[in-house]
This record gives sequence, structure tokens and C-alpha cells, in this order.
Amino acid sequence: MDTATEEIHLPERRILKGAHLLNDGAFEYGCKDLTVRTVQRFRGIAAGWTVIVRGLKNELKAADRFLCGGCDGGAKVSPKLWVPGDEEEIEQAWCDLWELFEESRWLCARPETWSTKFGASMRELLPIRERLALPGEWEAGTIFVSSDATKVMIAAIDWTTGVVMRMKAKAAAEWVQRCGEDEEVAIHVAEMLSFLAFACKVGEFWKGKVVIYGGDNKIVKEWITGRKAGTRVGRMLVRVMNLLEMRFRFALVATWWRTFHNIHADFLTRCSDAEFQAIVEEKGWAVVDVTNALRQALVDSERFGPCLLAWGEEDRRVLMQLKERRLRRAVPHTISPTWGEFCAVELCGSGRVVKDFVNAVEAVGGCCRSAPWSGAVLRDEVVFASLPPDVHAKTVVAVCTAAIEGPARFVVIEGPRQVAWEQAAKVFERAMWDNETQEFLTTEFGEIAVRRRKW
Repeated sequence: MDTATEEIHLPERRILKGAHLLNDGAFEYGCKDLTVRTVQRFRGIAAGWTVIVRGLKNELKAADRFLCGGCDGGAKVSPKLWVPGDEEEIEQAWCDLWELFEESRWLCARPETWSTKFGASMRELLPIRERLALPGEWEAGTIFVSSDATKVMIAAIDWTTGVVMRMKAKAAAEWVQRCGEDEEVAIHVAEMLSFLAFACKVGEFWKGKVVIYGGDNKIVKEWITGRKAGTRVGRMLVRVMNLLEMRFRFALVATWWRTFHNIHADFLTRCSDAEFQAIVEEKGWAVVDVTNALRQALVDSERFGPCLLAWGEEDRRVLMQLKERRLRRAVPHTISPTWGEFCAVELCGSGRVVKDFVNAVEAVGGCCRSAPWSGAVLRDEVVFASLPPDVHAKTVVAVCTAAIEGPARFVVIEGPRQVAWEQAAKVFERAMWDNETQEFLTTEFGEIAVRRRKW
């Protein structure tokens, strides 16, 4: 806490403590091997984060369902249910918990964003009514936003900074249909999405502000106020809203603005393109385009299942990495390699003491032997080789020839750039074998510098 700048930041060690805890396998998506003590540890660390990370407090309800008094710390957790024995409710509770773990991983994934995500001004810690009572806070600390939606068009306006968004509802409908069960997009869903898509684009300018949303849809107001929804799409939109508050550190409140007051947002969803351009020039608004963000969210949803809207390439990359980890864990074990039947050979020099490939294959349960550079290679063996500098191509050609004569099932050769890789490629091409060369960086344990090598 710095009283001179009126800023407060969570100590880095408290963030790292949570990041290290979340690396435990018990927090992986799909894992139900959780004890009460494990969830309590996570809940305690995350509760300390909520002092500054406002949106996280709403998401922690997913963890609270798994905590109950009087349970032994080593007992396996199970969710509290409204309807005892309801399998669908049980599965939804687990999915909400796993989503919470992934959101928390995303929250502490990029240290360069910690100052924003885990830092705030002292004014931001006050309840909103008290904060707005401070001198100058209404003028400098608030953003007023309104939005509207029809079945044809969606639009949103940031009245404070003079930014506007307008786009066809079709793009929004495609994402909603991909993530939900209903064919037709309800107006309240489109209206909520119009605000969230707009916030993803301009939220960078709302940091530390109180964002007052004015709309004429009561369901949207209830979603923002209560932070809960009864449908799958509604829950996803509420989750996007919470993540936006975490990422951009603004506080969102909803107000009721009757239709006959919501004139401009209502007009933007019904006017022609020429009328839209005219009002933009009249008001001096800046127009932002969110079509690409929605299109990217649709592509991601097709690849990985329902995905949240992305509001920056780096944040999107982290979210997609978490999705990819989830999919890899969902791959059936029946199609993983049968290591007991895996046979390989490492070609190396006679003086080689450390045989990394032999050690790695044996560690996973496979069978691997070593042989000189020129073989021999048995039929259908996988060939590994780690080459020394070989500018005259004597060693690499011997390895390639031995692999071809085997013939080997697959060949992996790695070494420094001082290897005649072009000659190796020609040997494989003459034998009509496919080959590919890539460059990578590597280091040995304890070294400060890295080396550039190829395989």
C-alpha cells in the first residue's frame, strides 16, 4: 500500500502461492479427485485476491458449493444440490468448478499483467456508493454505457469517451448458437452480448472506473446485478462479464433506463447505414469494430467447444492454451502409445556415456538399445541420434543410410547448426523418404545462455 500514490497491490508471493497451487494435478479440468482440504486451500488464497480482483468474488460461488461444515479435511468433495441425486446438476456443478480453476490459472498466467489485475487505487476498494460520494469521482471515475439489440442489428454507446459500436446481429447469433442449445437468439441475450463485445474492445479505457450500464431489458439488468443465469449461454455471458471486471479492473453496475429514454441506442439498431454515419458525424463519435473478435470466438468455439470472447491476442492465447490442455486430457487412453511394444535404437559414438534417448524411452516403459553411427538398425525400429558438429556430413550420412537400410519406422536426429543438414535431406529424398528440418533453442541445467540447434 502506497499512501503517496493512493495505490495498493497484492504482494507477489501471494500471487505465486496461488499459481503454484493451481499447478497441482488435482485442479486439472475433469479431475474429481479433490479433498475438502484442497478446495479450502484454494478458496482461502482466492479470497485474499478478491480484495482487489472484484469479478473473482462472484466466480468463487462455484467453489462454495463444494464446502460444508463438519467434513473431514481428507474427505472427497461433492457439490451441494437443490435436487438430491440430480445427475445433470452434479455435472454442471463440477463444470463450474473446473471453469473457476481455469479462470484462476488465466488470472495469474502472465506476470506482466499482474500490476493491472492485482493492483488498484484505494478508491476502488470502497463500496460504489461511498466511492461516488468522493469529490470529483462522478466526473473522473465513471463511464456511462447504453446498448440495444434487435434481431437484425446490435449497438452500444460509451457516452463518456464518445465511442460507438454497431454491427449485424447475425455474427452474434452464430456465436450464441454455437455455445447454446437454442436455434433462435433471444433479444436479452443479444443485448447482453452487444455490451460485452463492446466492453472487450474498449475495456482498456475503463480501467479503475465505475461503469454504469443503462438498458431497457430487465433480464440483462438482473444478470448484471445478481451475477447468475439459468441458461448455458447466460452463464457463459455472466462469466465473460466477471472476467472483464478481473482483466480491466472496472466495477459494473446496472441501472434501469426505460425505452423512451434509450433513444440513441434504440435508433442505432433500426437506422440505415447513411443515418448511422450522419449521427456519428453529428455527435463526433469514434466507431469501433468488434466483428473480428466475434468471428474469432466462433472459430475457437468450433475447434474447442464453447469459448469465451477474447479481448486481446495475448489473453486469447492463454485461454486457448487452457482449452487445448483440457482437450488433451479428454483424449481416450486407448489411443495412446503402448510403450511396452515400443522399440527404438539410439545411434551414437563408441565413447558416448550419457544416452538421453535410451534413458527417456526406458523411463516411459519402452525398449531402447544403442548402436554405432552406422547401425545396424532393425526393421520398424524408431531411430534416435544426437549428432556432434559434422560439417563434412560423414556422421549424418551414416545415420541416414543405416535408418534407410533398416528400414526404420521413424527417424529423429538432432544436433547443432554445424551439421550438413542439406546433405541429410538429400539422402532421404533419394530414398523417397519424407523429411523436415526445424530449428529450436535449448539449454542445459545451470547454464545462463541457450544454444540454437536443429532436428
